[in-house]
Amino acid sequence: MINKIPSLVCSILVWAATSFGFIRTNSNRWASVMNSFALFVLVAFGSEKGFAQIIAVDEVWSGEVVLTSEVQIDADVTLTIEPGSVVNGNGFGITSLGSVIANGTETNPIEFLDVRLVFEEVSEFSYLTMNGGGLVAERAGFSLSNSHLSDVDQVRVFYPEADTLIQKNIFERCGAITIWMRVDKNISVRSNVFVEPIGTEGAVSVIARYGSSTIDVQLNSFLSTDRTALAVSTDGDFDAPNNYFGTTDMAIINAMISDRKDTLTRPDVIQVEPILTSPHESTPVTDYDNSGLTPISEPSGKPLIFLEDSVWSGEVVLTSEVQIDADV
Repeated sequence: MINKIPSLVCSILVWAATSFGFIRTNSNRWASVMNSFALFVLVAFGSEKGFAQIIAVDEVWSGEVVLTSEVQIDADVTLTIEPGSVVNGNGFGITSLGSVIANGTETNPIEFLDVRLVFEEVSEFSYLTMNGGGLVAERAGFSLSNSHLSDVDQVRVFYPEADTLIQKNIFERCGAITIWMRVDKNISVRSNVFVEPIGTEGAVSVIARYGSSTIDVQLNSFLSTDRTALAVSTDGDFDAPNNYFGTTDMAIINAMISDRKDTLTRPDVIQVEPILTSPHESTPVTDYDNSGLTPISEPSGKPLIFLEDSVWSGEVVLTSEVQIDADV
């Protein structure tokens, strides 16, 4: 996406001016020539060394787009990506202080290849095929729907200043949707399919929730019974009823949850009942088969947690660490 011709022309003009006397930069002519030549190289070829392309006015991308540098989008500026486009990150990313609108169609999706996308204003994504990279919303509300994400390192929702909707997507071998919420904003994570989430925090992880913000996690399918589905940490709390966990065995489901039942260093218990006994009709269809998986189990050495008053009597032999909650 870097057009190098204008920068090359400018570089030649700068070099010529500084080298041959139009602009005097140093009384030592040889030093002036060498310094201006260094400037020429920097301007002409700097984009290959990490200098960003700046988008300062609304822009539309279509067709095949291969990034040749980092891309930065100014505040109040919108980058629109048309259906059928292919954006190849090529080792670079997009950081937007403005908005990104990438709405494909069912028959003409948009493809992102190894693109790390960071944005700070309300954005929209639908009918994407996203392979690699990441999706990071820094205080921005957004919608993500009807998309297939694979090998994406994270979908980060950091204190959005508008409501956020994540629905009807397939997440395959992706890092957690990590959530920080405050004030009165809402996030809905509904009717998604999660397959083989990577990392210890599972498919959906809530790290903070303050004020009257709401976190709605329902009608999803967490199909990989061999790994964590839901997690809560730091100042997070949420419930996740009406989801399908690839099984109806509550022992397996409980092992798929990382919450205060596992350690008192986690802030809250995630209530998941009632559960769905089969995928909800609103979730995307996938041919993933979990029948050959060895279900996750409670880790050995897990502490015995007391969240309610308990009475011991007689001889008690501890077989693990014991943690007793506050006010118990």
